[in-house]
Amino acid sequence: MKKKLLLINPDNPLRSKNFYEPIELGIIASITPEKDWDVEIMDLRVESFVFKKVDLVAITARILNINIAYSILNIFKEKNIPTVIGGIHATLCPDEALQYADCVVIGEAENIWEELLSDFQKGSLKKTYTGGTTLNYNIDRSHYRHYYKSATIQFSRGCPMACDFCCLYKIHKQNHRLRNINDVIEEIKLTKQKLLFFTDENMYGFNSQNRDHVLALFKEMIRQKVNKKWMGMVSINAGLDNEFLYLARKSGCRLLIIGFESENKEVLLSINKTQNAKFHNDYQKIVRNIHKFRIAVCGVFMFGLENDTNKSVEDRKQYILSSAIDSFLVTVYTPLPGSKIFDKLYAENKLIYTNFPEDWGYYNFHTNHLKENKIDDLPNTFEQIRKEIRSSKYLISKFFLAVLKTRSISSALYSNFYFFNHEENEFEKVFILKVINWWTERIQKKYYRSSQKNSKNDVIIT
Repeated sequence: MKKKLLLINPDNPLRSKNFYEPIELGIIASITPEKDWDVEIMDLRVESFVFKKVDLVAITARILNINIAYSILNIFKEKNIPTVIGGIHATLCPDEALQYADCVVIGEAENIWEELLSDFQKGSLKKTYTGGTTLNYNIDRSHYRHYYKSATIQFSRGCPMACDFCCLYKIHKQNHRLRNINDVIEEIKLTKQKLLFFTDENMYGFNSQNRDHVLALFKEMIRQKVNKKWMGMVSINAGLDNEFLYLARKSGCRLLIIGFESENKEVLLSINKTQNAKFHNDYQKIVRNIHKFRIAVCGVFMFGLENDTNKSVEDRKQYILSSAIDSFLVTVYTPLPGSKIFDKLYAENKLIYTNFPEDWGYYNFHTNHLKENKIDDLPNTFEQIRKEIRSSKYLISKFFLAVLKTRSISSALYSNFYFFNHEENEFEKVFILKVINWWTERIQKKYYRSSQKNSKNDVIIT
């Protein structure tokens, strides 16, 4: 008789909800032996929690939802159901996670998942497993029971850089690995959505070999006429590579997301964002060059860094307001556990919130964490900045300027679509953009329904 495995994706405070598929759990579900296990994914971003009597529960979590994950684990532990936790936070804080779960997966689970399940069936589940991956997997999307606005694709994983504010270098050991192009193409062909989102930390890559590999992917997408639109994250230097931009657009790219973080060289150097510091005077030139290839740009900026002052955050706000960037995400500088800056600030007793795990809830990218900074009342200053850069007049002008600058209605639509699904509810007050987003989403759902006519496994969330 098959055993029952429940994979849980906790809710989180971000607005994105069902924009992304839960790819981590999709991979785990797909590599679980079908002959031994019945697998269900419970995605609490789009459904309510319901207790289920199963043989084993596995949950993934990030800092944003780790306390939600811990509360769910407690429910199952009270019922004597064995639990496993993995993901970024559990990898970085395994001792803490072990207080709530029977087993912690440290790192990537693909290479140890079969061993873990085998040990469980033999009654010898270990406390910890340290994983790894070859990226040799195929996702069975029939495990996804809900409608997701984009099909989440992974072409590469990891990052060789070590920015002071980032914790990924500890998880992937500064390794950057590439998937087989044919595997990625075959996966794309099986997706039902019109829109793909590449989850790679940097789609452009970090050296000439990476670049050649991604260009080969684009060429194959073009040759095989996969006919999808896509968006993804790239480093700043991708905006100066005309061949990359030409093939990206031709293969379906409509939006590139770039972590500008700041326009100030000294601030960038203070967080070891050396490549951005090198190009900080060329930001506008880079954005215009991307526009030449009819691709929109979403810029990500941080406020409240250690070197920030009242003047520097005002300058950053004015830069966003006057820049050619089509959409943007703004956050408060958040020292993540595992990052160099977190370790430094914690050791120096400069952090406000250190009562863990309870205080992890404050690490939400909108809360000030520094006991001392050079900005007067950062929380109110940040909220005022957000109000100004999200005014109806400004957002509407950004959309129509994106149409003009990219000469592409579809790029402007997808930029608005991404923006709308990542900002808070106040964005919905901009009526014309709300209608445009509704129309875009209606088209996406129509394409999805058409693609899944013969499938009975999917639920459309209206």
